Amino acid sequence: MISDLILKANEFLINDSCNNIDNEYKFELINVKHSSSIIQWRNNLSNYSLMVNQNKLNNELQQEFLDKYDTLDRLDFILIHISSKKYIGSFSLNNISTDTPEIGKLLGDKNFRGKCLGYKSTKLLLFFAFNYLKLKKLYAKTRKDNISNINLNKKLGFKIIKEEEINGKQFIIMKLENFT
Repeated sequence: MISDLILKANEFLINDSCNNIDNEYKFELINVKHSSSIIQWRNNLSNYSLMVNQNKLNNELQQEFLDKYDTLDRLDFILIHISSKKYIGSFSLNNISTDTPEIGKLLGDKNFRGKCLGYKSTKLLLFFAFNYLKLKKLYAKTRKDNISNINLNKKLGFKIIKEEEINGKQFIIMKLENFT
């Protein structure tokens, strides 16, 4: 199953007509060359304070994750600015083969926020999830105080289904079905 996920991801990634945002941005499947950017983004207080996982990330933990990556039920994409080859964000699908597949997203480079890029990138990821992976539904966990992400999810068609406390923080659970 997992190797099928990577095959489908690669099929999507090599299709330039699909894996392209405004001819300026594209996704790559996560690998070791992205580690320093991911660690920097994840350890930024304004980013990790909004995440379910509140643990700091280091090189050793990131390498352990990458070493077992092909056994995990997830896909992680790094958003790249094509002309500068700069890594600017991380987008993921977790628990793909379960009844509760989940999306994650982070525009780590703050210089690229506020340009509708989060919306366009997430929309591209949703296209992949529903058309390549044939998912029927997708969930998002968002901190209750992360209003911009809640609004982004609503704009993409997610509906709030419940609130949940995780690690002492309030989260909104949202669900999207039959994305077109």
